[in-house]
Amino acid sequence: MASGRWMSAAANVMMLLLVVGAAARADEARPLARESASEGDASRFLALVDRMTEAVEQIRDYTCVFTKQERIRGELLPLETTFLKHRGPGVCIYMKWIEEPHRGREMIYCEGKYDGKLRVHEGSGLASWLSLSLDPEGSLATRNARRPVTQAGLYNSVRLIARGFEQARRTGSGRFVSVSETVAQGQPSLCAVTVPSEGDETAGERLSRTEICIDRERALPTALRLWDNEGRLAGAYTYADYRLNVGLTDRDFDVANDAYRF
Repeated sequence: MASGRWMSAAANVMMLLLVVGAAARADEARPLARESASEGDASRFLALVDRMTEAVEQIRDYTCVFTKQERIRGELLPLETTFLKHRGPGVCIYMKWIEEPHRGREMIYCEGKYDGKLRVHEGSGLASWLSLSLDPEGSLATRNARRPVTQAGLYNSVRLIARGFEQARRTGSGRFVSVSETVAQGQPSLCAVTVPSEGDETAGERLSRTEICIDRERALPTALRLWDNEGRLAGAYTYADYRLNVGLTDRDFDVANDAYRF
């Protein structure tokens, strides 16, 4: 099997990567290229994916600046920028929105705490004084998101990607369109554009293209963009300013933390 072939299962699980991407507007979607990347370039990217898996296994916790922009029910929502803390290997996440339109909002979700609920409050107005407890996979918590917070973060996402590549290497379908070096979020990155095989769907949604960028030095994801079957931007995500193994404690995920406004 040619190493340059993209694998459909890997394309599918890339949809779940909430931890990366380049935030973009809908009019940035480019016409899909028809050429294929060389086997050498594809192999180089796959080797970096393997390095990414190994790198994440060495991370106990991290902080970063995370952005996302998603198309929900046909509408491309505004870009969201957050400061994120994440402790592994499970899901223990704190997020603070640091730019408008939701500046000041805070969210905590930590497996085994708060009766399994997500805790959140808004950044301004009367709602900023109310701390809500939400089902993390319920309709209210996910109404403006493609995936629930329970699927967020490097650990889960990279694990899913690795599993998808392993399965895909056994089946083989789809292809790499291009592999290129660029600077993503200030980091020298290797980016791959891939297209799925005919008929592939993720969560009932047909994607026409996926672009993922990985830091060539740290081997951590920096950017991900997804396009729907109509060629419109479906989701764009970025990670920047990684701080690794900083020693996050239970206090960082405690609504009683004096530094927070819960």
